[in-house]
Amino acid sequence: MTKIELATSKLYFGFPIFILGYKDDKWGYNYTTSSSSYTLGSELNLGVSKHSNAVKQIKKNGCFTLNIPTEKQMKQIKIGGFNSGADKFNFPDSFHYKKSDLIDAPIITECCLTLECEVTQIIDSEAVSHIFSTIKRWLVEDTLLHEQQLSSFQLNPVFYMGDSHKRIFRYLTE
Repeated sequence: MTKIELATSKLYFGFPIFILGYKDDKWGYNYTTSSSSYTLGSELNLGVSKHSNAVKQIKKNGCFTLNIPTEKQMKQIKIGGFNSGADKFNFPDSFHYKKSDLIDAPIITECCLTLECEVTQIIDSEAVSHIFSTIKRWLVEDTLLHEQQLSSFQLNPVFYMGDSHKRIFRYLTE
């Protein structure tokens, strides 16, 4: 191995893309595309740009949904990622949603898995808001279940890889 100086301002070595749904004061409900998350038990933790509309709205409303899209939704994924602060649900070919009956946030109907979450804490660093939350409910497409358990072999999310120089989307193969 060769030692190098920091070559990029960020590095993603393969994280699933998710659609973050939230209540929006200006648009009613909205979404953004992101990829920095992990779960441990019933806890979900995210890293989102501190200055984004999504963080502003989630801080105010205290809840959100994390929705897992697939390769079939690449157009909608890009709408969410490249149109900050816009009314993304009203873009042509955008996602559709229904309001959760548990929290005040949208469930993306085209996504195969949705986690409904309540914020427990937000810690801001220089550029990132670290959102800590509790998963209140899992909604899973029937095709992803085997004996009432999530079948990881059936789940096929889009993975984001890259750095500040290049974005790469990857998919699992059969």
